[in-house]
Amino acid sequence: MSDESTKDHPSASIQISLRRATLDIAKVLQENARVTRDGSMYWCHPGQPSPSLQPVLVGPHLYAGTTGIALFFAAMWSVYGDDGSRDISLRTIAPLRDDIHEISTDEDRARRLHQPIGGLTGLGSIIYALVRIGDLLRDATIVDDAQLVTPLLTPDRIGADDKLDVMVGSAGAVLALLALDDKRPGKILQGEPPIELALRCARHLLRNSGWMTSESRGAEGFCHGRAGIYSALAKLHERTGRQELCTVLQRYLSVDRSLWAPLDECPRAPLLDNRSLHSWCKGGAGIALGHMALSKIQPDSPRISEATSLLETTAAAPLSETDDLCCGNFGRVDVLIHAASVLQEPTYLDKAVNLARRVLERAQRQGRYSLILGQQAGVDLRLFPGIAGIGYSLVRLQASNNIPCVVGME
Repeated sequence: MSDESTKDHPSASIQISLRRATLDIAKVLQENARVTRDGSMYWCHPGQPSPSLQPVLVGPHLYAGTTGIALFFAAMWSVYGDDGSRDISLRTIAPLRDDIHEISTDEDRARRLHQPIGGLTGLGSIIYALVRIGDLLRDATIVDDAQLVTPLLTPDRIGADDKLDVMVGSAGAVLALLALDDKRPGKILQGEPPIELALRCARHLLRNSGWMTSESRGAEGFCHGRAGIYSALAKLHERTGRQELCTVLQRYLSVDRSLWAPLDECPRAPLLDNRSLHSWCKGGAGIALGHMALSKIQPDSPRISEATSLLETTAAAPLSETDDLCCGNFGRVDVLIHAASVLQEPTYLDKAVNLARRVLERAQRQGRYSLILGQQAGVDLRLFPGIAGIGYSLVRLQASNNIPCVVGME
């Protein structure tokens, strides 16, 4: 698992509130689950685009699919120890695991597979999710199944990646492969070792360097932009010590610091709407994640002070319009939990608890969480855009053991 432990945890009364909110989310997810004849579990979601909103099966991916929901229940079992949560997690990923075994023995089907390679949506997301679910459930066979996915990250698929980001591109694949390498260092069932595949993805990022100077919407953010890409390269450098990674990271660390001014003072800030300004995906919370990863490359880097400034803003800003992990308040909560560990500063955990408390109070007044998907469409059940992600962060706030930081793909 990750190194997400901190010495201090919320008070007993707050723990009770957090646990109650977590169990309420789990209940909603269970009530909306569908069960197949063989006992597997799945969920449907309003189709896009509106206005039809006809329910469709959610896919297997971490961001908005079944593995994200399974990760939430695995985290619940890790903290609460209830067999029901473990059972739901296993039943949710059972069809995916069967599919992986079939594809791993069918070269034609593997060749015809059309999936991105990213860490939140794509092959990388399946690798990452299975590694972390296996770790949380203490089931090594699930991590073995994650290894079976790695041969699908072929040179052609990596070379075809034109997104490059954490969401669907090579940066996300790097972070997923590092998670696998952490559990299976140097070990392979077939194909290349995870660390070699991660380096292949990194070389693709370095060859296609337009992201370094992009000024597009959200270009500095974690999900789709530089913060996520540099975070992946920094963590790969930390693991391998490769000089070519150090060179590009040092070049970035020496760039004009005005590029990373506090967002409310930054001339690029108007590119972001209010919903995104402090978010994980495009805004300050995600940029702070990137700065924290870079600080390990250069401990005396000014990125630490810049990260601190962004974290303070992340904690103090008014509630975002939505509460989800991606664009909303719980993405901010999760980054603050991570900062408490990485920076060894327990006050960030206090700030995370306070922000979560404010969200829970608003949700109680409204009778629901505020999510991107409108209330008329029903409850969004998914990890990053919906309530499963809120539940996951609530579990992390209660954890006396290590629960991985999913927004950082730790």
